[in-house]
Amino acid sequence: MVLGTMYVVLALRRLSLTQVTSSDRGFRAFVLLEPRCRFIWSTMHLQWPPGAVDLYLRRSQGRPLSVSLIVPKTNASKSKKDRWATFLSTNMCMIRALDISICNRQCSAALSRSLDTPAPILRSFTLNLGHSIDSVQGLFSGFAPGLDSVRINARRSFDLQCFPSIRVLVMRVNPYVHASLLPTLAALSNLEELTLISTIHSKDNASNLYSDRAYCFPETFPETWISLVACRSLTLKHFETPFIEGFLSTVNIQSVKELIIHENMVCGGPKDSFAWLSPTFASPFPYVPLHPIRPTLLRLEIDPNRVYLVADGTPSYTYSLDLRPLCCTGEGFEIEIANILVNLATQLSVQPCELTIVIDAGQSIRVANHALSRLYDAISSAEFWQYVLAAYGAVETICLAGNVTAIVSVLSRVDASFVLPSLSEIRVPENSVNHAVDPACLADLLKTWPTHSESLLGNVAAFCAQVEIKA
Repeated sequence: MVLGTMYVVLALRRLSLTQVTSSDRGFRAFVLLEPRCRFIWSTMHLQWPPGAVDLYLRRSQGRPLSVSLIVPKTNASKSKKDRWATFLSTNMCMIRALDISICNRQCSAALSRSLDTPAPILRSFTLNLGHSIDSVQGLFSGFAPGLDSVRINARRSFDLQCFPSIRVLVMRVNPYVHASLLPTLAALSNLEELTLISTIHSKDNASNLYSDRAYCFPETFPETWISLVACRSLTLKHFETPFIEGFLSTVNIQSVKELIIHENMVCGGPKDSFAWLSPTFASPFPYVPLHPIRPTLLRLEIDPNRVYLVADGTPSYTYSLDLRPLCCTGEGFEIEIANILVNLATQLSVQPCELTIVIDAGQSIRVANHALSRLYDAISSAEFWQYVLAAYGAVETICLAGNVTAIVSVLSRVDASFVLPSLSEIRVPENSVNHAVDPACLADLLKTWPTHSESLLGNVAAFCAQVEIKA
């Protein structure tokens, strides 16, 4: 009986209103009488028919509510919007979790005002607003003392300084208008997880990236310093280099345990006046951890469109650089990429035991323009990888995939032990290298590492046979 009850409770979480109301009388009676099913009545969607919302509200018997509202793109009647606004204004004092999504041209004045109602027990709040909506001016009249998690997807910024209890914050930021960002973060003394996402899509800035006009720099950060002492996780998504460098130079994140950066490189204007800005990881890095790490694994991926790296450990690092704006000139940019990979080891003290390198793992090179094609050729040279690998002297195991001809060449040299003095094992997973790699050179390299398994040599032999057949 206990297992049966647990099954029903779990199943109810996935039932829609229609399924519950159309069930047989005995099942409905069970839902009404079973104490562990009471939470069902505390979860409601305001776009349900009014009678259903009222029924759930009565059956919730004053328990904290979890409320969601999706105002669709199609025109919602004024009466519906007024009804939703009235519900929120009247019952905000009982709402513990609130999820609101409003499409463009669908936010009435009444709905905007309802979101500015005090929320004494609110803990979780998610707000998705169409990019043209600016009528929502305030949230909860600045009173939500238990607010713990906030996710805001909107073009405009909100003053969150009144909610110091926030631990998790995900929000969009306009890199060209961010004056309120630092004061807001400075007031959130309990903030543990911070995710900032740019409101400017790369294609929105295409007129600057792909023309001869000078790049329009975003708003600069003030000469101040704030400390996020409780922050353990920081994510910056789809920002360009100036914003990322400015933010990291202004905010103290010494206690962070996870740093994730997805950076869009900046390129614009003729080469003789402006080519590109040096990416964040390629320059002297503004953030240095208190306690350097030795991660177990570092993974480097390079293809003609991006650079991607991830290192485990504490702190852990994830970094990607979108190379697609590099349409005018790619000459010399391989130095920037080399500096990114070397600075990770030298400035951030990332010295992994195992290094995985994946270079354009696809069988064909997907190159968008000639500049990226030239760049790809440059980073596929032995000189490039000899310089990079020399920074990772602690590597004991290296795993290769994709077009790794240049790396095979470096490791096959007589002086390879000076480049990676601790190297004891090379791994090449089955079917992981493409046909640009000379199978004979690869087989000779692997035979020089006696610690490697016979099965791997068998994989290489099979690979050589496949190449001969195709030839």
